[in-house]
Amino acid sequence: REKLKCGVFGTNDQSIDTDYCRALAGSLFESDSSRVEFVELSDGDSNIERMLNNGDVDVIAGATLNFGLDIVLPSNETAPDTSGLGTSTPGYLGGVAFSQPYFYGENCSGPKAMATSQYDADWSSYVYWVVMGTIWAEENGVTSSDFQKSKGVELFGPRFEWMFRGAIIGRGNYAEIYNRNIDMLPPRGGRNLINNGSTPQLCPPLADNSFKEDAANLFKY
Repeated sequence: REKLKCGVFGTNDQSIDTDYCRALAGSLFESDSSRVEFVELSDGDSNIERMLNNGDVDVIAGATLNFGLDIVLPSNETAPDTSGLGTSTPGYLGGVAFSQPYFYGENCSGPKAMATSQYDADWSSYVYWVVMGTIWAEENGVTSSDFQKSKGVELFGPRFEWMFRGAIIGRGNYAEIYNRNIDMLPPRGGRNLINNGSTPQLCPPLADNSFKEDAANLFKY
């Protein structure tokens, strides 16, 4: 396939979510961040695991981190082959893998991340490290103008050795991405800041009702 199929909630207008789709495309296609096919999702699309497992989208940006989806459940269905390896997993309905969150709401509510199918662990790891690469770049002062300072990567084979550089060239480091979308985001603070060791970045709402519900669902199975 010549394009990344990236699901976004709402429209594909400029946003931090579409920027992460483009950063991921840049990492895949030698810094060409335009090679994205956006799939617009409604806010009511709750069955994201089925969309990912069926291959309707490769990744979903702006997915709310949900521990209840990050599991594999018993099922009468047979999992599709999403990795291209010609394999399937009978008897299980795959869960959703989440990247490092790239945006936290007020009081750390609703952390946004990129979501992938757990059926393809390599792809989920790839997406996770692309997001982490933008954060690492800001921590180390690497921007889109001096992308050469970012690290080469051998883990995913020689084709993707420049995966971090492609993402940084395409959309920049985390600060560049955030600042590009500042008109639609709150002033940067809390967990949306790089942790430089000066202040703790705590999330008191980890014990809120949504977390308790996710934990309760997790231990049902």
